[in-house]
Amino acid sequence: MGATRTRIARQIGRDTLGAMCAGTLAGLAASLALRSLLANLLFGIVGIDLPAYMIAVLALVAIGAGAIPCWRAATTDPARALQSR
Repeated sequence: MGATRTRIARQIGRDTLGAMCAGTLAGLAASLALRSLLANLLFGIVGIDLPAYMIAVLALVAIGAGAIPCWRAATTDPARALQSR
């Protein structure tokens, strides 16, 4: 009945990856636009370091945020989920 666990996990992972890429591109554009301002405000930070840190943090947050719903959706019994509604 319905999609397999692998298919559900793949769909949620693809959706999470799309949102992560969009957020990464938006954050990278914003950080590149504001890097000279931030370099002047923060002591010891070079303007080019900020995008690297932002991408790394965003990737870790997105992976963590996508893993929990993915696991829950893949392990939920479809019949039980439909009964609860």
